[in-house]
Amino acid sequence: MTLKPGSTAWLLRHEARLKYRGMSGTSRAWTLGLLGLLFMGLLAAGVPMGMLLNHVEGTPTRALLLWSSAGLLLLFTLMVSQTLFSSAMAFYARRDLDLLLSSPIPASRVLAARCLALAANACLIPLFLVTPPALTVAALGHPAWLSAPVLIGGLGLLAATVGLWLAMGLFATLGPQRTRTASQVLSAMAGAAFFLASQARNWLPSEQAAAVKARLDALQASPALAPGSPLIWPAEALLGGIGSALLIATASAVLFALTVTVLGRRFAANAAAGAGRDAVARPARGGAAAFSNGAFRATVRKELRLLQRDPALMSQVLLRLLYLLPLLLLLLREGGEGQGGALAPLAAAITFMTGMLAGSLAWVTSATEEAPDLLVSSPSRPGLLRRAKLTAALVPVALIVALPVGFVITRFPQAGLALGLSCAGAGLSAGLIAVWLSKPGRRAEFNKRRHGSWLLNVVQTLVDGLWAGAAYLGVAFGLGWLVLVAAIAAAVTAVFRRPAPVYAY
Repeated sequence: MTLKPGSTAWLLRHEARLKYRGMSGTSRAWTLGLLGLLFMGLLAAGVPMGMLLNHVEGTPTRALLLWSSAGLLLLFTLMVSQTLFSSAMAFYARRDLDLLLSSPIPASRVLAARCLALAANACLIPLFLVTPPALTVAALGHPAWLSAPVLIGGLGLLAATVGLWLAMGLFATLGPQRTRTASQVLSAMAGAAFFLASQARNWLPSEQAAAVKARLDALQASPALAPGSPLIWPAEALLGGIGSALLIATASAVLFALTVTVLGRRFAANAAAGAGRDAVARPARGGAAAFSNGAFRATVRKELRLLQRDPALMSQVLLRLLYLLPLLLLLLREGGEGQGGALAPLAAAITFMTGMLAGSLAWVTSATEEAPDLLVSSPSRPGLLRRAKLTAALVPVALIVALPVGFVITRFPQAGLALGLSCAGAGLSAGLIAVWLSKPGRRAEFNKRRHGSWLLNVVQTLVDGLWAGAAYLGVAFGLGWLVLVAAIAAAVTAVFRRPAPVYAY
């Protein structure tokens, strides 16, 4: 099909082509094949749903509507966070917008296509999961259930609208450079916030948990959440309310069109400002710092400074630490049970997450060296540089893990010693494996690093699991069991020792 150059459809095809090219050649065929199988499975899943609806009469219950509303709220929040980050990247990080705006294509059309691509990207996965069973159910005599994909499309437009306004506010408040980092942090925090809220019943005291449950029960009985209320319209649209779905989709399309019209020129100016600011060198703040004594200390200091100067990377690392908070809160709540109860599995979970964090930071320091020629030509030995990079990766991990380990040691010295030894072993093993087996990459590919080497993924998971088991046995049954499993973990780590590639340094 030939599309008119410069049309909205032509620009959207360009965005889709960029998305497709973002997948590597080897994973592209596997991804498309798995998506095809999943699509067929979802079509088949609609058959029992349609047959069940043939025997169910009446409107959805209040409980079903409330649970559907909660799920849609979570979905919408995640879609907003995704469009917030994507809009910051699409308008302020990608360097093609100024080129497109200087072309004969009208600026409004360029920006409309870019915003439509953001909305499509936000609702692509939900639409893929909802549309096949909805088509099957509609074919079995329930066409009203086509309202579900209509609703998801409307929520995608609304999420793109909210994300664009948020990105605009961040740009006006923080500027182009900090907008990228802030959008990434906020989008990551959204998913973590729901995870932490879902674990509230595990770490809240019993009295407060009961009070929260009572308030939620009162909220569920409120007339504002009764069937037919505007707050319940999205849930009704998801469950076959075609009128509500069309109303929400229409309103979202109108708001989206108004947003693109109002913010169009401002986004173009912001994109130009972002590109101009990146091109201007910023003056150094403060005086020149003294050199560290020795190559080891200088390399450690350099790596720590690079970690500190990459807030986007650190936001991704710190996001993983948010999932450690429920474990720490459970430790405060259940730690009084000593070596029994929840303390042993909590120690195992903390040890496993320590290994994951150490492996991530070790990959950053060892496999993402951007000036390997300088290190190769330096008089420092490669082994010293590798040890310095590993040390720099383990320093932040040690500072973070010191909090739970110190808490346990003050109350249960033997259990705290077992936890400390397990975390130290997990961090060191994960760091060594990352240094030995990681493939060189870029820091921007932090989230894709695990796709590079299946051996690295398997070995790190195995070793982290062994150290987690050592922590569990050490806390629950004594240090003798810890020593036994720790010896196995150390042996497995040593088996995969490899000389680091020369080009890495």
